[in-house]
Amino acid sequence: MIRIDLLPQEYRKAERTAPALFIATIGLVALVCSLGAALGYGWFGVVGGARADVQMAQENMEGKKPQAEYADKLEKEKKDYTERMDHIKEFGNSRVLWTKKIDQLASIIDSPAESDRHQVWLQALVVKMDDPRSPGLNIKGKSATGQLNNLSAFNADLQATPFFVEFETITNPAGKKLLEEQFEPAEAFEFETALALKGRAGDAKKPASKAAPAK
Repeated sequence: MIRIDLLPQEYRKAERTAPALFIATIGLVALVCSLGAALGYGWFGVVGGARADVQMAQENMEGKKPQAEYADKLEKEKKDYTERMDHIKEFGNSRVLWTKKIDQLASIIDSPAESDRHQVWLQALVVKMDDPRSPGLNIKGKSATGQLNNLSAFNADLQATPFFVEFETITNPAGKKLLEEQFEPAEAFEFETALALKGRAGDAKKPASKAAPAK
């Protein structure tokens, strides 16, 4: 049998949606809403929090930047002062206390290890610091004996005591034999000894004078 609905369209009874389609539609809507909520949380929660952290870190960095620059300046000043202090210490350590050297030399001459070991008296002491080739000390004097080994003993005593600490080289013992009747003993060796400072040895390695061979 054929049924014909003669009612107007607005008064006609709507057809029911299939239950399966309805459930599928509800599920799809719920899924879309969940994805939207997840995206919103990720954007506003995670990304927003990360941006806030980045901004806070940038603000902290900008706030500490003057302190970092000040610390760098202090470190540079510390380095400069350390270099100056090292230079001052090096300069101080390189200086020779000549008064102390003279006292040590006097002790070697006045108080030898053995009596009459060398019998030396000095005629001149010359400190040479303005000569870049051989800065050091020149000693001129006489050894009151006719034996050259006494002069060698004096040379050995110079090297075996703290007197020689600042020096690097010393000329070999040599001298000119003299005969002076007015003195006792009458025979003596006139000598000249050159000592070069450490790290600055030059011409002092050579004999300080052309000494005549012992007779």
